[in-house]
Amino acid sequence: MHKTFKEKNKKIGILTYHFPYNYGAMLQAYALQKAINHISKCEIIDYEPDYHTKQYVPRIKNYISLKSAANPIAALKSLIFGLYGYFKDNNHIKKHNFESFKKLLKKSKKLITITDLKKELCHYDIVIVGSDQIWKKSQNYNFEYFLSFEDLNLKKYSYAASAGSCFPVEDLSLIIPLLIDFECVSVREKALADQLTEFGINCQIDLDPTLLLKKEDYIKIEKKKKVKNKYIFVYFCHDDRAIAPLKHLSETLNAEIIFGPYVSFKTKIDFEYKLWDYLSPQEFLYCIHHACLIVTSSFHCTVFSILYNKPFIVFDGVGAFERIKNLLEFTDLTSHIFKSEDSIDFSYDYENAIKSIVSSAKSSYDYLNRIVNSSCQIN
Repeated sequence: MHKTFKEKNKKIGILTYHFPYNYGAMLQAYALQKAINHISKCEIIDYEPDYHTKQYVPRIKNYISLKSAANPIAALKSLIFGLYGYFKDNNHIKKHNFESFKKLLKKSKKLITITDLKKELCHYDIVIVGSDQIWKKSQNYNFEYFLSFEDLNLKKYSYAASAGSCFPVEDLSLIIPLLIDFECVSVREKALADQLTEFGINCQIDLDPTLLLKKEDYIKIEKKKKVKNKYIFVYFCHDDRAIAPLKHLSETLNAEIIFGPYVSFKTKIDFEYKLWDYLSPQEFLYCIHHACLIVTSSFHCTVFSILYNKPFIVFDGVGAFERIKNLLEFTDLTSHIFKSEDSIDFSYDYENAIKSIVSSAKSSYDYLNRIVNSSCQIN
């Protein structure tokens, strides 16, 4: 594509949840930037609010309690063991692994406060918010992700933004005026698109950014983990129904079990396993790519299982299963949802699934092209 001088020099920023120590959050940010970079240069607006730092940075005061020490020797022991725990704490390993991944992102200067963010937004011609659940209400909304700032002369867009589900009806009078100010609105869920359309917001549904890239794009950033034997990779699974099948599958496939993060039933099993609890995003990709089978309840783990053409089993025992179900229906892979040990689907010919993804990715790339060229019209 040949760009005019003006188009080449547009400053494009992505405002998203790129900072949580979460594989899906970081990989969707990486993928969206990579996808837009196929069209034009862009950067992640490095807004990392203070609540994030407080959540993820271990505090030394939580490890050392000299007040409880009865004498100087006890105080010294408390100090030594406290410092040891602080510096060896897994959160430091986790922090290092995720912060290292952030180096793959092209970012603006770091912004901590909403005031800092507003000042920085003035330097952009186009701002794209999304993907991830940036519009989800927890105790309240993070209104900066609606770009709810006055007197900002910039073009506002969203890409595959999510509210988790639909907006609560009682909040629509607050939300709709903010979204009317967007040039174009793109969301991830059909139910949300239908809701917004009813209230006059012209929007479209687009793929999660991780589905815009190909397997080869992810292989390039993988980081190898040392593993000698064939293995089953288990990630984000809280369903006790997985215990018996895992034992059976391990024996049948002659494969060891490797637990990644967020496997809640580890203490209930009576067979051997390895625990890789603080993988980096690059190692997470490697573990999926080289597993003989993946067992998960995670949307993004399911995405990468499909992209890597790996056999997988999905358990539906989590609240966010709806988007996994939608993905499996879209790719015609619902047979991979666990029903019973006898019904496990070991097939992994995903040619038709990939064709469906590629077709939808084309539509999403067309939308991103229109954003970059600032002539976005939703039909």
